[in-house]
Amino acid sequence: MKRILVPVDGSNASVSAVKKAIEIGKNYNSVIKLISVVKSTEKRRKERNENLWNAVDGSIIADIAESAELEKKLESKYTENAEMLLSQIAAKLNFTGTRLEREVLIGEPYEKII
Repeated sequence: MKRILVPVDGSNASVSAVKKAIEIGKNYNSVIKLISVVKSTEKRRKERNENLWNAVDGSIIADIAESAELEKKLESKYTENAEMLLSQIAAKLNFTGTRLEREVLIGEPYEKII
């Protein structure tokens, strides 16, 4: 059985890719795996801190504990939104003739997709 991996970010292009995967998948009785990748909060924190450091002279010190807790909540919400996106795509498109799998991953998209 052939497998088709389709990364989804909610853009029109990614939804079009899902539709094309369904078209191909029906011809080959394929498994279609939809994935969505949520960027990790660790990476976001590092980028934010680098931006703050570069924007000022490095004298800004954030409350790390509060920041980490907030970022965990954000990551949880982003994950929930990604799961909802995959569920909506699964509900709105016709996957008959294929087998559908869904997964939300956390990390860098370019690392997780490959």
